[in-house]
Amino acid sequence: GSGRIVGLGGAYTAIAEGIDGAPWTPATYASRTLWELDWFEWDIDVGVLFPLSFARNDFFNSGSPDGFRFKDFFFFSGGLRFQIGDVGFGGVLRNQTYRLVGPSGEHINAALGEGNVGIARQFLGGQVIVGVGSRIADLGLSFPNSTVDLVRFTGYGGEAGILVRAEGQPWRAGVSGRLPVRTREIRGEEAERDSNGVLVAKGIVLPREVYQPWELTLGFAIQFGDRALNLAWTDPADLDRAAVERATVARVERE
Repeated sequence: GSGRIVGLGGAYTAIAEGIDGAPWTPATYASRTLWELDWFEWDIDVGVLFPLSFARNDFFNSGSPDGFRFKDFFFFSGGLRFQIGDVGFGGVLRNQTYRLVGPSGEHINAALGEGNVGIARQFLGGQVIVGVGSRIADLGLSFPNSTVDLVRFTGYGGEAGILVRAEGQPWRAGVSGRLPVRTREIRGEEAERDSNGVLVAKGIVLPREVYQPWELTLGFAIQFGDRALNLAWTDPADLDRAAVERATVARVERE
């Protein structure tokens, strides 16, 4: 996640804003930040992580100097969101690529992709936001310098979320739920099942499936200090109409 999300230890369900919050709740697609005041707004996010000083460290805290025996890895994330009035929609993709090392020194590339797409709408000037969407999981395994997957697993599941941001209050609350994701196996020509029913390719045991369990997240946030946490959003067109009405009344009174 972003530096803010990592700094909060992932406790982001109640204060999700912008495309960064999509993996936590789909309500974030219509959750405007304090500076998003125009009728049309957009938000983009890009992040990368690759090994430098981490190359020989136990990056995944597995208890082994080589982690789970990976040679190198690369993380990428990117997202785009559009806010049109009370409605927001977008998507975010997070990809992790590893080169794994087998017991005999053979290499295999693993690419794990996770994504979220959805749409949300705000009510009462953004004080209540409801969103729905889908999360996607995809895992592909291949040999280096090969364009053909040994096996690929892909699947998706629905999700929904609600954010409460009462105007003028220093607190927020959020809840989101996700259905499980069971992937569908797409087997390559080099992968086959042995006599025990285990999926293998050139002696390397391959996963049977990729499964993401159901999730339920609850969040509550409170802010101490004078800084505004929740401000209701007013359509600029409504402000223009109100200004015209006030000017009209003032002109009639002067006449």
